[in-house]
Amino acid sequence: MKLISILFLFTLSFACVAQQINESEVPANVKTVALKQSNDQAITMWVLDKKRNKYIASVISNTAVLGIEISLDGKWIETTAGVLPEKMPAAVMKSVKESFPGYDLSNFFHITSPNKSPYYSVDASSDDEDLTLSLDPSGKILEKEQQ
Repeated sequence: MKLISILFLFTLSFACVAQQINESEVPANVKTVALKQSNDQAITMWVLDKKRNKYIASVISNTAVLGIEISLDGKWIETTAGVLPEKMPAAVMKSVKESFPGYDLSNFFHITSPNKSPYYSVDASSDDEDLTLSLDPSGKILEKEQQ
């Protein structure tokens, strides 16, 4: 249930600057890319983000929560997959907990794209700051961004 809530917020953030559309409005080449990236799982919702020149395909199922970004011309940009905390790699969780003791951790994602190595994203919050952390699979912190 928590993972579904995370994707709902993820999708809602896109919907604020974009427009939900019917699948019939999505070009065939974009649908093909989305199905390939979702491992042929049914797309739950389509969003057209004209400001950012992309489509976002969302998949919400019992086994996956995905956001798949595809350019208007049908090129895969990025796939963001929700991850349950207990399914995160031990090295990633250890690194975050050691680097940010006392922080509340939430919103766990695995992000893949054709241009970068896969990485994980974790939100870390304390009374003083809210961060989004990007980490490689070994737990090395790649980026620390203030929210």
